[in-house]
Amino acid sequence: MKHKVKLLVAAGMLVAVSSAVGASHLLSLKDSKGNVVYEEKAMHETQPGVTPASDLTWKGKVNTIGDRELNAGEAGIIYVASDNPEHQLELRFHPFQFNDAAAFQTKLGHPELNVPNSLEGGYSFEKGKIHFGPALDLRLLSSDEQLAMAQELREQAEQAGKDYAIKPVALSDEFWDAQSVYSNGEDEISLRILNLGDQSHTASWEDTIQMTKTQLKEDGKEAILTQYTDSTRMELVWIVEDTDKSVNYQFILESKSGDIDAEELEQIWKTLLK
Repeated sequence: MKHKVKLLVAAGMLVAVSSAVGASHLLSLKDSKGNVVYEEKAMHETQPGVTPASDLTWKGKVNTIGDRELNAGEAGIIYVASDNPEHQLELRFHPFQFNDAAAFQTKLGHPELNVPNSLEGGYSFEKGKIHFGPALDLRLLSSDEQLAMAQELREQAEQAGKDYAIKPVALSDEFWDAQSVYSNGEDEISLRILNLGDQSHTASWEDTIQMTKTQLKEDGKEAILTQYTDSTRMELVWIVEDTDKSVNYQFILESKSGDIDAEELEQIWKTLLK
């Protein structure tokens, strides 16, 4: 039997609820042990900090170099000499791209997740991308280690007569973000999978955004359906648990087409649960 609990998220309502604590807890999804794996919070709007012009210039160069030099499925640590007085490093990595469902599923390497070739309603696999995390995390390096790497890359750039240098980084064997897109004519539905590992995930948004949230229950499974008031966008989120590996995956079914209603998205979710 299906049970629905609806909650209208309105700006004034959220401010009243969250004024004392800074965030309003809304809905959550739990694993088989009763642990909260996914939860949603609305945050008060904050003023963005001012980024120095030199940082913006440097970031722009890093992005341009990463897009130009790194192919799909590659990762690298980028050092740019100009506009970089602190000798900062940036890690960039690009997803693998696919136009074939079988190739996508093979690269993903998790048949137990049952990523389909098509979705109910005549939606066929159109394209997909898979992010594999880099084997090296800059955040885990000490300041001295980062400085030594920056010096090494600066020297490489000087020897090559360039303003930048890239240190190739291997990718891990485990994906962390995969997205497949299905189309039926001009309508598209995307299915995104986040590998949460043994961690939980909190989703947040500014409390000025208006939306309707519906908690769905079907055959012991739970999901959260979000319908945005000012657009045709809809999201349906649920958790798939791998008890053998103690790993959780967050599934996100999303549509931005006005020709797809909530009932159709819910029916696709039910089909994916089987």
